Amino acid sequence: MQNTFDTKIDQYDFTNDGIQVMRTKNKRSEDWPVVYILNNKTHVYIGETQNAVNRMSQHQKNKERQKLTTINLIQSDSFNKSSILDIENMLITHMHADNKFILQNANGGQSKLHDYYQRIHYQNSFANLWSKLKKLHLVDKSLFEVENSDIFKFSPFKELTNEQYQVVEDLLKELVIALKTGERRTVVVKGGAGTGKSLIAIYFLNVLANILKGNYDTSELTDASDEEQDEDASLLKRGDLIKAIKDVYKDKNDIKKVAFVSSVPSFSSTMKKVTRTINDLRGVKVLNPSNATKEDLDIIVVDEAHRLKRYKHITNYKAHKKRNEMLGLDKDATELDWLDKKANKLLVIFYDDGQSVKQSDVLKSDFDCLLKRNNTTKLELTAQLRVKGGNEYIDFVHSLFSTCPKEYTVTEGYDLKVFDDCFEMFNIIKQKNKEHNGLCRMLSGYSFPWRKTMRGADDDRDYDFEIDGHKYNWNNSYNDPTFITNEDSVETIGCIYTAQGHDLNYAGVILGRDIYYNKNTKQIEYRTDKEHFCDYYARSKNENITITNIINAYLVLLTRGIYGTYIYAYDKDLREYLKTLIKNPKNQSSEN
Repeated sequence: MQNTFDTKIDQYDFTNDGIQVMRTKNKRSEDWPVVYILNNKTHVYIGETQNAVNRMSQHQKNKERQKLTTINLIQSDSFNKSSILDIENMLITHMHADNKFILQNANGGQSKLHDYYQRIHYQNSFANLWSKLKKLHLVDKSLFEVENSDIFKFSPFKELTNEQYQVVEDLLKELVIALKTGERRTVVVKGGAGTGKSLIAIYFLNVLANILKGNYDTSELTDASDEEQDEDASLLKRGDLIKAIKDVYKDKNDIKKVAFVSSVPSFSSTMKKVTRTINDLRGVKVLNPSNATKEDLDIIVVDEAHRLKRYKHITNYKAHKKRNEMLGLDKDATELDWLDKKANKLLVIFYDDGQSVKQSDVLKSDFDCLLKRNNTTKLELTAQLRVKGGNEYIDFVHSLFSTCPKEYTVTEGYDLKVFDDCFEMFNIIKQKNKEHNGLCRMLSGYSFPWRKTMRGADDDRDYDFEIDGHKYNWNNSYNDPTFITNEDSVETIGCIYTAQGHDLNYAGVILGRDIYYNKNTKQIEYRTDKEHFCDYYARSKNENITITNIINAYLVLLTRGIYGTYIYAYDKDLREYLKTLIKNPKNQSSEN
């Protein structure tokens, strides 16, 4: 089977003479599906075709392609149209994250996720192809390094599901309506953890950036000969929406009127890094809500909107009040109000009310009011894609904090364990971090104290908290933007404010002193007093609100791990109770 799916790479000069040599010497260069890489020392273009000779001749007429010097023709006896589309997309996504070359591709290859016969074998053969590319010095990093990078996880070149792709098209349609009618449009995209909200946001921005800069070339989405695909081509592929947007935006500097906004510092830091790797996205501003109010913006895309702030329990009341006055808003106006006022043509909000974790977060009722307006469209994402345990695991986690918890049967697809020893779990997370080349972290609810207060004063301890005689430290700062990416972070415990919005390979989650199992009521219950729940910004005079914030924080932490989640409950009764719900013959830590 492996020989059947093996690939071969032949190299030719990207010149008229080189194309003729390819035609003469390579029987796969005409009338056979192939993938190709065109490159020079700094730039690369990746494509697929069923006639390499014709396609290279077409590229010779493109000013950008003319700068490239080498053809790398990737062939296999097993290639077909579906497989080359898939491999093209994998190469674009991975080579973008490898970051050795600047990608000339504007559209990102195949946009939708398609299944096809024996797809798993083609995907499994990709590691071998990557090794060959490395020998030819076309890539630098290992697949492990690439796939664990933020650039890969949030790449706008990734395939989207039909549901995700439809959201992108709907956003473009809303923009066209706004441009044609002159009426500002608002779109609220609701979706739970792992449904791909951030991926869609960056994908939409990349499509938009390419349209505004005049780089979105519909002719290169597929071969010119693939006219038979026009019948089921999406509006985006037919270019109807693209033309409508181009008719209004004719100046490449219009990209400066587009912004990505997040109020989560660690996530904003990640997105700045991602956009810097993509030429066309460098014109898109990555801003916090306050900075967004200083800009003249047509289109604002807000990610993690559930973390936008209101005039309550914030660290700087004066600055918030001043911003409200500058915008001519009431004293109690929120960051949501700011962005609502600043977006001239389109406001896109990615939102999950189940991830609001602080008293300062904008209330759900404010979003509900926005949804009731005539110029607002609501879109929903339902399919969970991050966690390999699928929707079944997500449903289990949500039910865990209800009055009727479900049971979860552990399968080979997802690694879920309850530990009796927190220190043992910590060590296994460190081991997983080595095995997976990073992105395995310990996380906890905010029920343990910091030795460093918000003002930075220290006491005599050289650690933050202790469990069963072992000492632990929190992440470096309250909103540490480097916790996920800094390898030293594997030695510390991450809080909710550093984990939100990020993916991990494995997450070790400590259910802290704020949550316990009541044997009398046979229910999970919560402690909201200052001694057991240390998060001042999530605590309310209304105990039900505080409990909701505690639950939402644990929902976020328990849905970070792609391949597995390990759990240690500070309360022994809660540990034993969780074991009855998680059906796993290897659940006991002694068997790990």
